[in-house]
Amino acid sequence: MIETIIQYLSDLPTLYILTALFIMIFMENITPFVPGDTFLAFSAYLSGTGVLPPAITYGTSVIGSLTGFVLVYWIGFHWGRDYFEKRNLRFFTTKNLHKADRYYDRFGNTFILINRFLPGFRFLAALLAGFTRAHYIRTFLFSLISILAWNGLIFSAGRYLGKNWREIRDFLQQYNRIVMIIIMVFLAIAIMLYLYFRKSNKENHADG
Repeated sequence: MIETIIQYLSDLPTLYILTALFIMIFMENITPFVPGDTFLAFSAYLSGTGVLPPAITYGTSVIGSLTGFVLVYWIGFHWGRDYFEKRNLRFFTTKNLHKADRYYDRFGNTFILINRFLPGFRFLAALLAGFTRAHYIRTFLFSLISILAWNGLIFSAGRYLGKNWREIRDFLQQYNRIVMIIIMVFLAIAIMLYLYFRKSNKENHADG
């Protein structure tokens, strides 16, 4: 399906292609099912052939990524936190929320800095930043650095490969699988360690 869409868009005027690029990059921050990176690689190829202006094409991708991040951050900041604080749910008590804030203070900046390199978790990175009410200027700065780096890599590769830009799509598919497996394994280990130490602490308190 993506091939059909790309073929259709390639025959459109420049403004329409850039608008489609912005929308797809923007939407990728909200749902991982939108192939924004693939379309960015295709747009880079078009910029290499003179169909699209390179600087404007890359700039459009950066603005689309940052706008999507800001929207999700804003949702988490204004709605997500208040929703759970008012209800004081079992796993989202005020105590646990403050604990999440402390963890994000320690590791959040790193998460934001690499979030563009973690397909499927970009939405989560922005949402958690807003949910924990991370400092917005620092958060946006780190997000911008991540966006500039990742989009720059995809854009440069697309221009370099030219008509072979589809190799980027194939690479991204493999890359996404590997990243997902690594993250899932890491999360599984982290959860097991958490449960182990929690059980150990309970047993120590019971013995005491």
